[in-house]
Amino acid sequence: MLKYIEVITQKRTHFEDITEEVQKVVNESNVKEGICYIYVPHTTAGVFINEMLTLM
Repeated sequence: MLKYIEVITQKRTHFEDITEEVQKVVNESNVKEGICYIYVPHTTAGVFINEMLTLM
């Protein structure tokens, strides 16, 4: 299964929380066990995975 989530940014440095989008794709897949692999094909972009904390 392959799904795309497109994130368009306006600044050179930008953080975008894609948790809800990824969770929606996983839920719609009906997969009960496995790995969700997130890949960024751009050479100057990356994915940072961390626990979500509410910002003060």
